[in-house]
Amino acid sequence: MKTFGMIENNYNAQACNALQDLLDTSALEARIDLCNDITDKILSGDDFSDAELLDYVRSFHALRKQFEIILKGKKMNENSKIERTVLDAYFSTRANNIPPSQMSLFVEDNKTTSEIIEALDSTYPLTQQDVVGYMSENGFLLEPDESGGLVWKIWRLK
Repeated sequence: MKTFGMIENNYNAQACNALQDLLDTSALEARIDLCNDITDKILSGDDFSDAELLDYVRSFHALRKQFEIILKGKKMNENSKIERTVLDAYFSTRANNIPPSQMSLFVEDNKTTSEIIEALDSTYPLTQQDVVGYMSENGFLLEPDESGGLVWKIWRLK
């Protein structure tokens, strides 16, 4: 009978699958079935061949990778929602472009990406990529300041 140590050694030595197979639902279901069958054999003490063990290890590896991808995607979505919520709240009193009729309601409040990150750091840690992506998606423009550096053109309510 194969031991879990042998399974681990075979896993480390031979487990390799193409990632494109991971998103194929029928292949994933077949891998789950195979893992269940061999797990039942392990738990019941039955012997199984090296080929069965290798199939098990490969299937287990593919399942693990699939779950890692799913969890990473879920975490990225959760983080994106938080980032957007924080930035939406910050920019709820700011605008990228205002009509001339509303100029008296706003004051120019241009900021660098770093200044925006610093202003929100106590609320949620943002990256430059988070801020630049948000600003670009929401129509904010970059312009050079007096030192030649780039700032975001922002109008803030008085």
